[in-house]
Amino acid sequence: MITEGKAKIAAKIEKIPTRKMEVFYNPVMKLNRDISIALLTVLNEKNLVVADPLAGSGVRAIRFLKELPKRTIKKIYVNDRSSTAVASIKKNLKINKISKKIIISQKDANEFLKLGKFDYIDIDPFGYPGPFIDNAFAAINAGGILAVTATDTAALCGSARKACIRKYKAVNSRNWMMHETGLRILIGWAARKAEEYGLRIQPLLSYSKEHYMRTFCYVLKKGKHELGFSWLCSKCLSFGIGRKEICCKGKTTISGPLWTGRIGKPAIVKKVNKLLQEKFISTLLLDTESKVVGHYDLHEFASRHKLPNLPPLDEIALEIKGSRTHFNPHGIKTGKKPAELLRIIRKCAERQ
Repeated sequence: MITEGKAKIAAKIEKIPTRKMEVFYNPVMKLNRDISIALLTVLNEKNLVVADPLAGSGVRAIRFLKELPKRTIKKIYVNDRSSTAVASIKKNLKINKISKKIIISQKDANEFLKLGKFDYIDIDPFGYPGPFIDNAFAAINAGGILAVTATDTAALCGSARKACIRKYKAVNSRNWMMHETGLRILIGWAARKAEEYGLRIQPLLSYSKEHYMRTFCYVLKKGKHELGFSWLCSKCLSFGIGRKEICCKGKTTISGPLWTGRIGKPAIVKKVNKLLQEKFISTLLLDTESKVVGHYDLHEFASRHKLPNLPPLDEIALEIKGSRTHFNPHGIKTGKKPAELLRIIRKCAERQ
């Protein structure tokens, strides 16, 4: 018996979750579910019709019903194509004494999504979310919320270049910015998919964590998206938006298409941070507030410029009026050019 939040569920925990698990429960994804609940709480939506097409043990739906304000959910539809998973969901509902507001089905996820229209859809698969994204956009109500998780980080972060091109129709990069680039590719891909249905997305909260990336978006009527490319010079370490091919007399690394706007709404993430009081969310808030696409890795920067003593990153961030980033423990977000950053780091080092 496992306790997560206010839910109690009967599930087997595997050290390394795989597709072969008959009932999918991954304790590492607890924060994923914590954030989902916090976000819906601060949005204060009412009478939502919710869809969980890949429900596994049913823990997300159970936590939604037990932890969200009572009027948040009108109905929640949980689905899994596995008969074992459906039996587990029914068992866990009994354990938690839940019998209202929930409808269970055993179908292929895409067939399930064709059954109705929803205000909140959570696409949280094992791997690539692509097989479900079209039906999700077809099933979401305008003004609804779409949550998308991707665990195929090899494709998004540069290890599997061909896979990224095939799946996300984008070019990734394998460098210190790979997690930010990967998340922006995921959001940008979702935005381009939305356009196919005459819709647009507005990111509410997005992040990269351990083995997965996740974005929550409002799905709205047609409008413009902030899409483009990013570039990085491996020689001077400068970066920016666009397709700048030459810098420092050398070629740059170009990634995209990807999302070039904010990865979330600062006011909403601030409320989520206040509710959860997690250091991770505090750092994520800094990323959400920043309009800078890309970041410096200060350990790489110090190594490149042969700086013997690197001052504390928080001190440097304060001096340059930049911020730390959840994408990289050694990362700093700033619009400063490399020469200016180098001058400031040396100035900070002299004060030590």
